[in-house]
Amino acid sequence: MYEPKVAYHYGTGRRKHSVSRVRLVPGTGNITINGRGIDDYFGLETLKLIVRQPLALTNTLEKFDVICTVEGGGVTGQAGAIRHGISRALLQYDADLRGALKAAGFLTRDPRKKEVRLEGCTPRSAVLEEIRNLIQEIKIPYWETYAKSPRSAVLRGFLHFIGHMVDFFPPLCYNKCIGSSDALSR
Repeated sequence: MYEPKVAYHYGTGRRKHSVSRVRLVPGTGNITINGRGIDDYFGLETLKLIVRQPLALTNTLEKFDVICTVEGGGVTGQAGAIRHGISRALLQYDADLRGALKAAGFLTRDPRKKEVRLEGCTPRSAVLEEIRNLIQEIKIPYWETYAKSPRSAVLRGFLHFIGHMVDFFPPLCYNKCIGSSDALSR
């Protein structure tokens, strides 16, 4: 079985599409990311602050050297993934730090990711823009064309479902989409 030359504490961190593998080695506080120093890897001070937060909170900034590899996502996601990995590695070092790290929110994996768009599907913003364009083409006040039929209630429900205010979308604009003007009067 493999025995490491130096004892270390390991933690895996994730944020958005970024994944980091973090090792805490007894040392002087150097942080190495993908073979580069933290100052070379992250240009913004806020990202450096995010990486150092768990160490500063637990007063272990000068006790450990951090060696990590991170891949995927952007720089903000990578900084969050490293913070998550350092927090998990600190738990291996001392389980009593769990309360402070949990209260600060460093152990919680942020589940937010970019929503995957299916190939061939139109984004929601483009659908809403098309609806707005149809209304602009018609240029008829909605109160003159507003149908009071059960079918218009279905359309109002659909409009509410896609997250827009019903009053700004007359059923007439859907006649163009559906095909005929008598589609609502049935």
